[in-house]
Amino acid sequence: MKAHIDYLTNCPIEDLIKKLSTLYPKDWDGTRPNLKHYVSLLNRIDKIYESHIERYRLNEDYIAPLDVPHDEVEIITTCVNYSNQLLEYSTSRDIYNSHGYIADLMFSNSLDIKISALKLTCCLSEKFASHYPMKFTLSKKHRDLLVDFIKRFPLQSIRTTPGPTPIEVKQYEQQAGVVSKAPSVTPEVGPDLQSSSKKQKKLKTKDSDKNIIHISLYDCIRPDFVTPSSWKILNYEYYKTGSVIKSDKQESSRHGKKKKLEKDKTGEGLRTFKLSSESLKKLSMQQIFDKAANVIPKEKWCDFVLHVYIAIAYSGKSFECLALRGKLVTFKCYSVAAAASNITYGTFVGLVFDEEPYLLSYMCDLVNPDNHVPREPCIATLRAFVNISNRKNGASDLMRELGGNVSHGLLFHILKAILK
Repeated sequence: MKAHIDYLTNCPIEDLIKKLSTLYPKDWDGTRPNLKHYVSLLNRIDKIYESHIERYRLNEDYIAPLDVPHDEVEIITTCVNYSNQLLEYSTSRDIYNSHGYIADLMFSNSLDIKISALKLTCCLSEKFASHYPMKFTLSKKHRDLLVDFIKRFPLQSIRTTPGPTPIEVKQYEQQAGVVSKAPSVTPEVGPDLQSSSKKQKKLKTKDSDKNIIHISLYDCIRPDFVTPSSWKILNYEYYKTGSVIKSDKQESSRHGKKKKLEKDKTGEGLRTFKLSSESLKKLSMQQIFDKAANVIPKEKWCDFVLHVYIAIAYSGKSFECLALRGKLVTFKCYSVAAAASNITYGTFVGLVFDEEPYLLSYMCDLVNPDNHVPREPCIATLRAFVNISNRKNGASDLMRELGGNVSHGLLFHILKAILK
């Protein structure tokens, strides 16, 4: 074993990836190797992670939209998947110290790297977070990222989808003039008017909920799924804020007079970045990123990358598009699994299940034997169910959704299918 590990530690990177790809996936032979014997190999893998994170600046606040080449994606995913398999069956796993790199890899612009990093994050959180909470628990920045991942897919479809009306410069000046003429003192409102306004707000929210079309995760991967027209194009909405400029006015202070900073609100408002399905097929990923980098605010870059993947996946029905749909569903389920194991269950329910009340039911559709679901989304769903059931109230919620209290429920249907 020592000679084999020394060879993997010192061989060229091409030979390393080729050898590790043959070792993963591999059926477990029952042995439990000691992780201390793999320290030199894991240190080399850490250097690969570190160079990738530094090249794409994944540890910074704003990650630039840069496409990751296929060769580099293969290197990172192979190393992460091999580390995942090694941690599943080895002993002395508390010496593993690459959790920081794995957490930063979730910010990658490659969907494959995101999925591999989420797999290993689930493994680390399930096995070590309870014993080493200070070492293997994700930070708030990464926990918030997981919740954002869950909310991004699938996109909400509305029955009547009027496009956003961008605020042009002339429109803004007209609105500013109207506001300046408005009275400065608002009229008093009586309790009857206040109660009626509250009722109107509730009715508006109910009407908006009725207009939203809920699409299940199983429908998202079905080849015969009728794709909503809004999914076939890239229609990304963002808010453009005003730029800060230096004014000629001066304000006095203790240290003298300083130029006053003012906010230029010209052109401030809702904007839309649009690309047709034909453009999505013609342009490469990097060309799409280059078009959007100078327009979309840097705070929205990470969110924009996921919208590009969704738009490409539903722009056609080719084999690549259908495969990308399966990866998006897998990505969603692994995000739920990682969030369930790193966030307290009460907070998790408020952030995830209250926002998507049908999510648990839609995930049950992915493990239904009557539905033809690919292997990866099914395994990701089961991983999420394991992490949810480990929580205090999560097991009862899951059993209720699976119909475990009745013989005709989904749980018994799965067991009968396994026995057959």
